[in-house]
Amino acid sequence: MNTLIDNITIFRALLARDMKVLKSRLSDLVIDGLILVSITVLIFGNLLPLLGMPITLIAPLFLGNSLSFFLASLGYNCAMRMVYDLKFNRFIDYFLTLPLPKSWLFTYYLTSFMIESAIVTLPLVVLGIIALGSNFGPINGTIFMFMCVYFCALLFWSLFFLGSSFMYSFQWFKSNMWARRIMPLFIFGPAFFTFKTIRSVIPIFSKLYWLNPLTYVIEGLRASLLGGPDYVSLTICVPGIFVAIVLMCIRLRYGIYKQLDPV
Repeated sequence: MNTLIDNITIFRALLARDMKVLKSRLSDLVIDGLILVSITVLIFGNLLPLLGMPITLIAPLFLGNSLSFFLASLGYNCAMRMVYDLKFNRFIDYFLTLPLPKSWLFTYYLTSFMIESAIVTLPLVVLGIIALGSNFGPINGTIFMFMCVYFCALLFWSLFFLGSSFMYSFQWFKSNMWARRIMPLFIFGPAFFTFKTIRSVIPIFSKLYWLNPLTYVIEGLRASLLGGPDYVSLTICVPGIFVAIVLMCIRLRYGIYKQLDPV
């Protein structure tokens, strides 16, 4: 019991440190986010409908494209700080000397990313929905289910980027991460269209989308908030997200052993 209390105390101290650093950066993050939301609302709420995009696509594209890109951008920044530390500062060596099990240490990394992402993206999603107004369309799902899927999406992205920071070298990550890992997830996923649309246009090619974990994350966000038959069912998305999370955990574990080379 004493060991557990000590672990919790150190864990909370590390999180408090991160929240203090985040507080100093919060204004910049909020300003950047507001600019992105303003541009997104302008594009999806005004420009694209004028070019002929159906209004019914505004909500699914906002959730699938904008929210996912927000999370991917935040995750990339966090992972870049990690790969830079692994290459140059090696501040992680100090963390490894703490009387804290490695499982707790990497849970701290994951929790820190998830808290930072939630603080930044949740208000922006709310503001975006409010700004889009009637163009966003009806919300037929439930906020509770949306928050559950959103939490799973945060966990997936945090595992994906933390694992990537340990899997790849600093130079490779800086030069190739977006082009070879992040963009293929979006291009071969339903970020720019709904999965139903892709399946109706290119049914054979759409089968490859089932191999993309982002398919389950994006369609799960849409189905949980918007509801209706236009999106992949939550009974498929939720297990798919859980499988993706398990695979990302295995990948992270392999990356840790690869990077830290424990004896």
